[in-house]
Amino acid sequence: DFTPQKFKFTTSLPGDYNQYNCLAAIAVCAFLGISAAEIKKAVASFKGVKGRMEEIKEGQDFKVFVDFAHTPAAFEKVIPTVRKMTRGEVIHVFGCTGNRDKSKRSIMGRIAAQLDDKVIL
Repeated sequence: DFTPQKFKFTTSLPGDYNQYNCLAAIAVCAFLGISAAEIKKAVASFKGVKGRMEEIKEGQDFKVFVDFAHTPAAFEKVIPTVRKMTRGEVIHVFGCTGNRDKSKRSIMGRIAAQLDDKVIL
């Protein structure tokens, strides 16, 4: 039996939102009776999902992240996380795919303009 206050875990996933996601996964695993040791091992070894705060390393002297953030709320979480992980300018390249909710586009553009140094659409 363990509580969140007593359960210490490590993850390489960036951002507060990933910490919260880990806590939710830990709670479900605990409810299912998975041991604390197994949970800690799984959380520590999980490298994330492709396209979610995925760092691209190709020998460049700057950082590149791919994230499938596609809502205003996601932009408000991802952009500050990227800023904490980088030095210098944050250049945000994004588009709005398909016929998704078009009303979000201007909101997302406004958020990007406020939080990024440069925006490329």
